Amino acid sequence: MKALFLDVDGVIINSIDECYLISSEVYFSDFKSATPDDKTKALFYEHRGLVRPVYQYMILFRAIASVLQGNGEDVESIFFELDRSSHVDDNKKFENLFFGLRKKYQADLSSWIKMNPLTPFGLTLKDKKLPDTFFITTKDAVSVNHISKYYNIETSDVFDKETYSRFGSKGKIITNFLDKQNVYKSAIFVDDAVEHLDTVEDSRVQCYFANWGYGNNRN
Repeated sequence: MKALFLDVDGVIINSIDECYLISSEVYFSDFKSATPDDKTKALFYEHRGLVRPVYQYMILFRAIASVLQGNGEDVESIFFELDRSSHVDDNKKFENLFFGLRKKYQADLSSWIKMNPLTPFGLTLKDKKLPDTFFITTKDAVSVNHISKYYNIETSDVFDKETYSRFGSKGKIITNFLDKQNVYKSAIFVDDAVEHLDTVEDSRVQCYFANWGYGNNRN
C-alpha cells in the first residue's frame, strides 16, 4: 500500500491572513518597537513561502526591514543569511509567543477558523475519511485538529511541529514512518515548499510540488 503525506498551510488551508496577523503582532509588539506598514505586509505576502518553522516569520520580518531600509533588494537572500545567524533563544522565544497568541485567538474558534479557509484542493477533502492520508506540518497539532474537526477531514495521523523538531526534516519523518511499519511500502509527499521536498532522500517517496501554495518551485 501507498501512504499520502500532505502539508497543511498553503496546501489544505490558506492560513496566510492568520499567520500575518499573529506573527506581526508578536514581532512588532515583543521584538521591535514599531508597527508594520503596507509595504511590509505586501512583502510578507509575497515571500510567505520562505517560512518553514514558525520562528522564521521573525526572520522574514527582519529581512523585509533590511530591504526597506535600503540594504539590498533581495528579500530571499537576506532571509537565508539572517536565518543562518539567528540565535536559538530568540527563535524559541518567538515560537512560544506565537503559539501562545494563537491559542488566545482560538478562544473564539469560529473567528479563527474563518482566517483559515480551505484551498480549492482542501475543499476536495472536506467531509471525507482518508485512512491512508497523514498530515505532515510545522503547525501545532491543536490547530490542525481544530481544522480537521471543523471541516470534517479524517486522516490517519498528524505529524506536527513537535515531530518536526525531533527529526529535523519532513523527509526524515516520512522515512522513519516507512521503516517502522509494514503496511505501507511507499509514499507520496505533497508540499508547497521546495525546501521540505528537498529533504527527501528515500526512493520509496514520490514528491509533488503544490503549485497552488505559497512557495516557488525552483527545481
